[in-house]
Amino acid sequence: MRRPPHIVFHDIYMEIKFGLKSPFAGIYTMTTPVLVLTESEIIKHVLIKDFDVFTDRGFFESDEPVLKILFGLTGDEWRKMRNKLSPTFTSGKIKEMFPLMETCGRNLETILTTLDYNKKHQSIDVKEYLGRYMTDVIGSTVFGLEINSLENPDCEFRRISKEMFTENNNMRLQIILALILLIPYLRKFMSYMMLLRKAAYFFLDVVHQNVSYREQNNIKRNDFINIMMELKKTDPDITEELITAQCFLFFFAGFDTSSTVLTFSLYELAKNKSIQSKLRNEINDTKAKYGGELTYESYNEMPLLDKVIKESLRMYTPLSQLERVAGRPYQLPNTDIVVDKGTKMFIPLYGLHHDPEIYPNPDVFDPERFAPENADNIPNYAYLPFGEGPRNCIGKRFALLQLKSGLAHSLSNFEWDSDHTNVLRFLTGDVALRPLKPIKLKVRPISYQD
Repeated sequence: MRRPPHIVFHDIYMEIKFGLKSPFAGIYTMTTPVLVLTESEIIKHVLIKDFDVFTDRGFFESDEPVLKILFGLTGDEWRKMRNKLSPTFTSGKIKEMFPLMETCGRNLETILTTLDYNKKHQSIDVKEYLGRYMTDVIGSTVFGLEINSLENPDCEFRRISKEMFTENNNMRLQIILALILLIPYLRKFMSYMMLLRKAAYFFLDVVHQNVSYREQNNIKRNDFINIMMELKKTDPDITEELITAQCFLFFFAGFDTSSTVLTFSLYELAKNKSIQSKLRNEINDTKAKYGGELTYESYNEMPLLDKVIKESLRMYTPLSQLERVAGRPYQLPNTDIVVDKGTKMFIPLYGLHHDPEIYPNPDVFDPERFAPENADNIPNYAYLPFGEGPRNCIGKRFALLQLKSGLAHSLSNFEWDSDHTNVLRFLTGDVALRPLKPIKLKVRPISYQD
């Protein structure tokens, strides 16, 4: 029976740590030898202390500028691009984009309200609506477009999204990404696969039209494209193709993963009504403090919201593993073992985040794991949904804010109920963690009295 990569590497992690009682072990993924790490001290060395050895992910590279996403760049090319892009992800820049995100959140509330106009409280496909919401967020904050796919789910931007990521249409992408993950020598070829090219060049056209229109009409907007256009004025290396590549990364890395994490969050909250109620009260109490609005500052004053997002990312970590490649021969810490240059290191995130020694009852949704008084129970480098070290997720702040905003708007005025009684199962052959079947929940505005 085929199993999702998350579960496969979870089982490998458990066998290495609790069966072999080892901090690491070698395996093969098809023809590629891989060293799987389970011990936090070695993980710290690979991600941080010895980062000069493990700079690269071993992901695919492309010769096409439009596909040169930061995630896949290597060596000096990665360092230069990371340095150029880092100033665009400061708290100040994200705060400037925040009003665009909030507009999408209010639109989500409007749509959720209209769903229950007949008060029948029918179940809805949660991922479908959150996918539209994330499409609108990425469209507005990154590409500078008012997509409005919440009201118009058949728009081209949303259609491209669904082609790449929905269950019915993304099997080619799943195969591409699985092969990219498992067979390094196929990666250069795979970067030219039609599905990625089609989406990338769609976005290139979007960026070109947007940049040209803004330059001709002297238009400024607090979004990612505007930030990149300002960089372009002083840096000849910033081209439209490069701007598109980074926008594509935003879309590729943030759209599906964020909407899926939010779906899992609502699924757990629908099953844990007391937590849902406490979180709703926290959100509304904080809104009242800020004049009935969810402001940028308000999100720093909702500790339960923060804990719920962290626990959702732990239980349903989007990626199955972190990867790093040794840039030269490397002696593993506290051993006499030397790995060859080019050796790939795997850190199984789903296994790490479901380790019962670190997270007791790991399959139980318990946001209080992340309460300040429990912080010492989680070792350093045992919680890595965004990676760690110099090559962590550059968009971490942005991603957390859009997750918090999406969940706050979904809960503030709505109650969610679940009829799910079966154990949740996940798609096989997918490098991202996604439910096998659509998660359907009942939603109703809490102002309704039944």
